Amino acid sequence: MNPMMRLTLGFEGEVDQIAVERAIAEFRAARPVLIENGTQAALAVAVEGLGPDLCASLDPVAGGRARLVLPAARLRRMGLDRSGPGTLALPSLDAGRIEMLALKADGRVDAAVRGSAPVDADALELARLALVLPAALVIPVLDGIIVDPAILRVASAAIRGYRQVRVRNLGIVGRAPVPLEGAPGTEFVVFRGGEGLRD
Repeated sequence: MNPMMRLTLGFEGEVDQIAVERAIAEFRAARPVLIENGTQAALAVAVEGLGPDLCASLDPVAGGRARLVLPAARLRRMGLDRSGPGTLALPSLDAGRIEMLALKADGRVDAAVRGSAPVDADALELARLALVLPAALVIPVLDGIIVDPAILRVASAAIRGYRQVRVRNLGIVGRAPVPLEGAPGTEFVVFRGGEGLRD
């Protein structure tokens, strides 16, 4: 066998889409994803699976720069008149505080709410695509910080363009006749290709 042979799977045109699908899986598993936007990068983690152990391991990396990104609906639920997402500074990663702000029905804002950066919107979009709670922990990655190669990287543009790509790539994967009363010619058709890896 030729040692210089290169294995390709024919997905060259779908690299961004595949990266987002992998990021969706990582987000669902509450593992950090590195979102890259030009010269800026940030780690994003779904709040839904964010426990004390993960907070403890991420706290030294965050260095007091972490922020909790919440959608406008959650901020309104907590009494703020917001039309867009906002962020709350997290000087330390306290799982209890994050849970109170993002999940608790009686949660109340306990710090100033700032506007969101593009990477914050990307993290919320990734949460929506992953079908998890639309809230995210975002940690800016400064120059000089070496990111573990095991952490998945995804481009902001790939996240933003994912829904449109998926809509264009809908395909039928199954169909079955399901006669209904008054409509004997009815059939169910299953499509694959929707966002969030759903049929």
